[in-house]
Amino acid sequence: MKLKILISAAILCLLYYFSGSAFIPIPQPDTEKKKFSYSRFAANLKKKLDDTTTGYGISIYGKGVLVEHFTHGLKRKAHDGGDKAFEDSDRLFIASMSKTITAIATIQLLKEDGLTPNTLIKDYLPPDWELGNNIDKITFRDLLTHMSGIRSNGPQDCNGELYKQLKCKISKGVRLDSMAVQSYQNMNFALLRIIIPKLEGFNHLTGEANDTSTANKYTRYVHKNVFDKCGLSGRALTKPDLAENVWYYNLLYPNLAGQRFPGDWTPYLGAYGWFVSVDDYATVINKLFHSDKLLDKAWRDTMTTDGLGCYTYGGDHGGYYWHNGGWSDSESVGIGNLNTCWMYYPDNDVMCVGMVNSDIPGWFPDILAHEYDKAWK
Repeated sequence: MKLKILISAAILCLLYYFSGSAFIPIPQPDTEKKKFSYSRFAANLKKKLDDTTTGYGISIYGKGVLVEHFTHGLKRKAHDGGDKAFEDSDRLFIASMSKTITAIATIQLLKEDGLTPNTLIKDYLPPDWELGNNIDKITFRDLLTHMSGIRSNGPQDCNGELYKQLKCKISKGVRLDSMAVQSYQNMNFALLRIIIPKLEGFNHLTGEANDTSTANKYTRYVHKNVFDKCGLSGRALTKPDLAENVWYYNLLYPNLAGQRFPGDWTPYLGAYGWFVSVDDYATVINKLFHSDKLLDKAWRDTMTTDGLGCYTYGGDHGGYYWHNGGWSDSESVGIGNLNTCWMYYPDNDVMCVGMVNSDIPGWFPDILAHEYDKAWK
């Protein structure tokens, strides 16, 4: 017994000596490890959004199963024809969350054609388009990560998501130094609206006829290979169902009429233009991360790791994948605002989609990340 005590004392002395100051105790297991609560996450979001928005919908999945699902507020205010409650089936203009849909479709076809994100896009552009300087150096990865060098500058005829504007922009070329800097541009994903049909095997037409043809073929491909595969046949729209009475509001001018985003948005697809409900969009993201119906694991990992149509947010529990959407002009009286965002938390296999038909108190990715982090206790 005395020998054991002496040996233990010797070990303690050695630890004291090599530590250089004082004895460092062996760390003990954390008996108070934090646990995540779905109900707390939902309550956090309600507290954040209930009194600071006009109306919203939230869907929360855990391990591939819908766990929390709720709406709050109004989709139409009294002065626009009477109060109407926000419903989970309402299809909102999802703005730039459309880019994730376009990325999924693009990656599907890259895989099918035996291509990679590093494949050059030049052979998939219309043959009657003039290719300006360095366009022949742009890859699919560059478009999907906003590293193409394309900028919103020069004449207005060359800035925008319409076919003729994209044709003009490509003819002007890009600068090599611009290709070294990421710059968020809707035109990158609008170009994929024109390229996806070629990837599928369509031979571009010449002239303006190619505009309508590529837009329609893009739309059909996305319906068949994204929405239909998620059991959402006929649910996503490219022009609003005005009978659903979804309006969008600028809270800086609460007494003015809202906005409705009327008309056909097919000519702008790729970057934005889809109308989808919060539940249906959440179904797509859930299928993306919990089945191989949209992308297999290898390509899904490529998408998230390389940031193809999504981003990574550094949260308290690792990296959270996300993409948001928004439409606002706070300086113009009466212009309606909207905010959308999806976020997937791989550390805990949780996913959230939110859609709001007005301003929100902050940046949506921040809100979804912070309220998730606070749901751990």
